[in-house]
Amino acid sequence: MDSTIYWIWLTEALGYCCPRVYTLSRQIAPKELYRADWDQLMMQGTLTPKENKKLNKTPLDHALRIWEHTQRKGIRVLTPEDADYPPQLLEIYSVPGVLYVLGDASLLRRQPAMAMVGTRDMTPYGRRVAQEFSGALAQAGFTIVSGLALGVDTVCHTQALKVGGKTIGVLGCGIDRDYPPSNRLLKELMVQYGAVISEFPPDAPPLAGHFPLRNRIISGLSQGVLVVEAGVKSGSLITAGHGLTQGKDIFAVPGEIFQPTSQGTIKLIRQGAIPVSCVEDILQEYRDRFPLEALPVPDKFQAKRATAPQEPAPAKRPQAPAYLTEDQKRIFQVLTSEPKHMDQIVLASGLGVGQVMAALTELETYCLVKSHANRHFSLSTGKE
Repeated sequence: MDSTIYWIWLTEALGYCCPRVYTLSRQIAPKELYRADWDQLMMQGTLTPKENKKLNKTPLDHALRIWEHTQRKGIRVLTPEDADYPPQLLEIYSVPGVLYVLGDASLLRRQPAMAMVGTRDMTPYGRRVAQEFSGALAQAGFTIVSGLALGVDTVCHTQALKVGGKTIGVLGCGIDRDYPPSNRLLKELMVQYGAVISEFPPDAPPLAGHFPLRNRIISGLSQGVLVVEAGVKSGSLITAGHGLTQGKDIFAVPGEIFQPTSQGTIKLIRQGAIPVSCVEDILQEYRDRFPLEALPVPDKFQAKRATAPQEPAPAKRPQAPAYLTEDQKRIFQVLTSEPKHMDQIVLASGLGVGQVMAALTELETYCLVKSHANRHFSLSTGKE
């Protein structure tokens, strides 16, 4: 029987985010543990009485059902025994005994990576910061890691995909769950062009207690944690706290001092986080740690040479991202930075009204299209 099943069994028995899963596995492999005399191991001090009781209450059939479900659904299951298991997670407190993965599992080992987190109730300023930093860092070679929550997380994942970069979503629920429901399409895109992972079994609900636990994985996968915008009670400060404990770089974007969603980042800066006002501030921290060719400065952040004034080059039309459907690409090509009425879009695209409305809604979800009053739509400039 696959040894992965025994890792699932041990994790289900002792609990998620239990440090004993990994520490115990280093004394005796989960497969051997299952076949061992637990009373004797308790007498030897390898198991506690409470652990002995938990193991006795957890049937292997439960783990087998989870394993069979992952095989049917194409879910990859990684354990610390696997070559593809991210080595950086072996260094954190409470190593996940099991990781359920949809998408490209190799991204979990890809370096460098930056955790980007922040409030669900972001301001227009927070949205712009999230877009600018996630897009530029993704273009510079960073994998963007976040929690697939509403607000800052959603913008960071979306912008990384929009520029052709890589991104990982760490869930606070089972990987079969679409949570939040409004991010279902984004999750599908991340599975296709990035990765979505969870330490919880596939059908686990999004319980409030799960989210603080998953935050240690968000920071653990990354070289640094960038807090975009956060209140003093924001869960993103928990991620920053995990990152600090793990020895990660903690970055914070200063915000408007009277804004509640700036108080968390102000607090972090007061406690020693590195304040950043542009992507170059972050890139400078890593050029001596990673090959320079892997971290080019995006064009928009390069210093301009002092040259004679030149005629401005005509603006290039943005290319439709590869992940769009044919209907979405057709609508994207019809739109410009100038708002167009719905009727014009229908006429120019040759699609039905229903198709156009569905495509526009999805494009707006991806932050590619902006809606205006009186059924007018335009391409998003990324600065809204």
